[in-house]
Amino acid sequence: MRNGSVDLLRFVGACGIILFHMHLSWAWLGLAALPMFVTLLVHYGAHQSLSYHIRRLLIPWAIWSLIYGLGKIAQALLANKPILSEFEPWMVLTGSSLHLWFLPFSVLFLAVFRPIWCGVSPMIWIFISSVISLGVIWTVNTLSLPVPLAQWLSVLPAACLGLITTGKKQLFEPLIIFSLVMAGLILLGWSNSTWQLMVSSAVIAIAFSFSLPATEFFKSLSALSLGIYLMHPLIISILNYAIPLADLQSFGIVVLVSAVGTFILSRLIPQAV
Repeated sequence: MRNGSVDLLRFVGACGIILFHMHLSWAWLGLAALPMFVTLLVHYGAHQSLSYHIRRLLIPWAIWSLIYGLGKIAQALLANKPILSEFEPWMVLTGSSLHLWFLPFSVLFLAVFRPIWCGVSPMIWIFISSVISLGVIWTVNTLSLPVPLAQWLSVLPAACLGLITTGKKQLFEPLIIFSLVMAGLILLGWSNSTWQLMVSSAVIAIAFSFSLPATEFFKSLSALSLGIYLMHPLIISILNYAIPLADLQSFGIVVLVSAVGTFILSRLIPQAV
């Protein structure tokens, strides 16, 4: 059964990422949307085929990589700089804009770990996930990692959590236990990425526990979330030339323009969003 709270949460998460990228107050909290997106994507998508995820995630990734790549070329030409100076080797794995990284990560995670999850019992998967998550969190908190490994590892525990909760009727308990474990790691001094993991699992637990009706309005908001996430850096770059983006009013403008842009693009090129 569709959950209106999750639909609303997706939209709020997309707005949270905009908050983070605009460096406004409580920006760190907005970053919790990334592990939240990954957990929900894996939770709802684990039973879908890999070809489905390739179509749903990698096609938008390719389209937006092209868009941001062309933007970088134009920027280099306008600044009279070498075109290659706008590109980095890590873009082979992330796309031409860093924020696109979670799309290929999600497909890669499902391709590698979904067969393992299908082949073991739920308790064994919990054990495997616990070992992976603790190892990853230790790595993120002790080593300086390159792009995109730092980004990928920061949400790997959230992806494992998505598989743990897949197919379960009672979701509050594993989500809250995960959140409490993250809180314990924060108290031990492992605060890099654990704040976001703690917040994301807690808000997902709340969304699953307090389900809102799946109205058309909430469905529409949810449908905008991916496009807003993919489009907003472009909107921020364009609006920066016209108005200073430094307050909540400008944040609202970016959200509105990104939402309208997503709606229009969904009619013109639906594969992009």
